[in-house]
Amino acid sequence: MTDTSNGPAVEQCDQCGFIWDHVSYSEVAARVATSTGEVRRIVMPPDRPTGWSERAATRVAPKTWSPLEYLCHIRDVLLVQRDRAFTILVEDNPTFGPMYREERVTLGGYADEDLGDVVAQLEMAGNLLARTLGRLDKAQFQRTGVYGYPTVAKRTLEWVAAQTLHEVLHHTGDIVAQLAPHESGIDHVRLSPPDSGTLEMIVRRPAVDTREVLDIGQLDVAEGLLGDSWNQRPSSKMADRTPHPDAQLNLMNSRAAALVAGDRERWPLAGDQLFVDLDLSPASLPAGTKLAIGEAIIEITVLPHRGCAKFAARFGRDALRLVNSAAGRELSLRGVNARVVQSGSVRRGDAIRRVD
Repeated sequence: MTDTSNGPAVEQCDQCGFIWDHVSYSEVAARVATSTGEVRRIVMPPDRPTGWSERAATRVAPKTWSPLEYLCHIRDVLLVQRDRAFTILVEDNPTFGPMYREERVTLGGYADEDLGDVVAQLEMAGNLLARTLGRLDKAQFQRTGVYGYPTVAKRTLEWVAAQTLHEVLHHTGDIVAQLAPHESGIDHVRLSPPDSGTLEMIVRRPAVDTREVLDIGQLDVAEGLLGDSWNQRPSSKMADRTPHPDAQLNLMNSRAAALVAGDRERWPLAGDQLFVDLDLSPASLPAGTKLAIGEAIIEITVLPHRGCAKFAARFGRDALRLVNSAAGRELSLRGVNARVVQSGSVRRGDAIRRVD
């Protein structure tokens, strides 16, 4: 998208990275609809805990809007921008005054609104704007109005539409940072390599709550990771309470580990033996997939790997909710189970590849 008006160029948002030129008139309607629809998933998760609405209405600092106030702002931006779009389409170079964003917080009683009502209203406002923009042709998007951001200047409707999308995405990020901080790192996990990866860390558990980080490990068909206590851990899923053969190894995505645990030194607390930079989602690695690592070959098993009370105690309740959420299960954020099918040594930094 190129704004041919006489206003100063606005190329990229320093805070959220939004690039105006990457939004064209042909896609902006769909992106507005998608981005406003995504807000409900973030703000109204099905597993939200008790007190969620109060948390959404609470400011983390006196001068920082609460998630609820940000939601009200996004809703009002969508409604105001729709009216501005109509005005640009009817009048020649209309001039727009400020929407008084700060004053609306108090005058509109943002802090007293109902979270569910605001989310529904925001969705409606997004759909109304998307419907309006979706009916326009290229020539209509090139009509102009005098806009006040970043300075007073003539702007095309295409630029105004992109700026509206920026407002939605930027402030959704503000909401995520307060309400669901782990969400902001999910996109990085989604970029994990799907076909070939890297073994980032090997962790042995010689006893309960004991961890040893290894440079070299030995994987064994009968014993799993040699020196690990898997063969001493009874499984409730086995009739005779013996260790489950499909849980010899636990693999966790290294990007997911960084997301929930932070510093690399805390990754071993998760209790997994192999931390890998590899897409572990069921869509990428269904049960039965074999992976070659160093001299060994392992096989992904059907046994699910889920977050538990210990995981919450180590990384917090928000981390547990994240890995067990729909998005968490989609990406296997908690990891996957595997068994050894060919014994051999593995080293930190080894390449990981699929075995046909």
